[in-house]
Amino acid sequence: MAERFPHMYAAEADIWRRWLKIHEREYQKFDYDVHIGRAWPEHLVLPEKWKKGAEAVYLKRIDVVGYQVDTITIFEVKPHAGLGALGQIIGYLALYEEQFSPRKELKGAIVTELVDPNISRILEEHGIELYVIPPGL
Repeated sequence: MAERFPHMYAAEADIWRRWLKIHEREYQKFDYDVHIGRAWPEHLVLPEKWKKGAEAVYLKRIDVVGYQVDTITIFEVKPHAGLGALGQIIGYLALYEEQFSPRKELKGAIVTELVDPNISRILEEHGIELYVIPPGL
């Protein structure tokens, strides 16, 4: 079933499956492995043979985008959510907004088993939802 969640590691896919058991019905659909951003810096002129590799390095990949009637939510799934996950979700929100100009409200969410207590206040300040999914749920 991991093929449903491209680029997620097994632990991340397991956490996401557990989240889906609880919340899947709240959403109309999900997109996985959504590529955003620029493929390479604008000042670089790349030979065709290098472009694929540059895309792998520079394009950002959102784990999951969930769609509700009035809201689009960008999800980052991590076994342990810390400053890295926080930075990713803030960056993904900005890049998604720039690339797609959504007409619906855009929100961010982190789905994890364990959260660094130092980021809770920052998540709240940025309006980023946090879902802590206990192991074995």
